[in-house]
Amino acid sequence: MKDKKVIFLILIILSFLLAVFIVHQFVEQRTLSEVYSQIIAWNPVFVESITVRCTAGNGSFFISESNIYPIPIRKSWQEISEDLPLLENSTWINFSQANSKPSHFPNHLHLGCEYTLQNLKDFKLAHSSHCPFYNFSNIGFNKSGSQALVFLSQFCGSHTVGALYLLDLVDGHWKVTDTLAIFME
Repeated sequence: MKDKKVIFLILIILSFLLAVFIVHQFVEQRTLSEVYSQIIAWNPVFVESITVRCTAGNGSFFISESNIYPIPIRKSWQEISEDLPLLENSTWINFSQANSKPSHFPNHLHLGCEYTLQNLKDFKLAHSSHCPFYNFSNIGFNKSGSQALVFLSQFCGSHTVGALYLLDLVDGHWKVTDTLAIFME
């Protein structure tokens, strides 16, 4: 009888841990989807391009299968904080850490339109006249999880442009509060 109680207790604990893990994964997916969607909605070039493709029935837009690495930002905390005065140091530190090694862009996010993950080399070969191609960084959050920082670059032909997007959690929803253009070659 004692063994059955121990087994039952272990099953309850494992069920609880599994439930916590599933809830955590759901919240993380929802947060990532909302942050990236806000950048898409805020960026007029991005919105126009996606709207045309989605409404024309082409189905999707192209996002790099890997996150940007290394991030092409060569500014110190002092310089970045002058350019983005609302940016918290903990957000910048987490952003730098989150983007310190290569990673893959999630393929299960809800961005308001289907997207295709592709590497830039294959994109250039298959879609030389099709623009643009987007590349997101990982998201950096402040300690309280109420501020986020993301870098987005856009490639078209031989031109690449990029920007940092600062977002704040306002009334339970992410809002872009500031941007900083980063010129790339």
